[in-house]
Amino acid sequence: MKQFWTKEEIEYLLINYPDMQTKIIAEKLGKKVFQVYNKAFILRLKKTEEYNNSPDSGRLTGKDTRGLSERFKKGSIPWNKGTKGVMKSNSGTFKKGDIPKNTKYYGQPHVRDYVRNGKIKLIWEIQPLGCKKRSYLKWLWEREVSKLEKGEIIVFKDKPFFNRPPLISELKKITRRENLIRNTGVGELSEKFAETILKRQGIKFPSSELIEMKMNQLKINREIINNEKAN
Repeated sequence: MKQFWTKEEIEYLLINYPDMQTKIIAEKLGKKVFQVYNKAFILRLKKTEEYNNSPDSGRLTGKDTRGLSERFKKGSIPWNKGTKGVMKSNSGTFKKGDIPKNTKYYGQPHVRDYVRNGKIKLIWEIQPLGCKKRSYLKWLWEREVSKLEKGEIIVFKDKPFFNRPPLISELKKITRRENLIRNTGVGELSEKFAETILKRQGIKFPSSELIEMKMNQLKINREIINNEKAN
């Protein structure tokens, strides 16, 4: 239950906080120490320099002998010397020479996750020996079929999956333009989407008439592709 401070308690705090131990003030007022500290912070009260230099403050000085017997002495050996970390080895400790289960070997396809537009995406990757990481779908197609031309990409024929590496028969080659239309349905067309396309094509400030023309063009392109798929 929340405890409110009375006018008398606040006056007592204002008078005694700068030069009195906080613990004693809390006992006098029947409150907890942290409550006194919080109220003093709100009222911007501070201890005086005389109090901070006194033994009541609990601060140690160069000549102070309090806790001397418990201090770390020069030449003492730490209790954990020779151990690696606080916890010693046990049956579940990783041993030298063990190979992690998620180890990725050269030439082995694997799934990598990354964030795009605030969403987590998954892609297939591969790192051939002596080469940088690259798309596994592209690498597999160029090895089994043919080299891709500019503007061409490799996608799944059906819904993407990541439980096993895909086969070449489960992939197909399309253009980036076709992929853009495939990933955005007709119902998702908007002025903002058309404006983004125009900006990517180099038109920084497209007019409303140009945006409308672009939307009509995208709709026609999608209808053509849908008809080709149907036939």
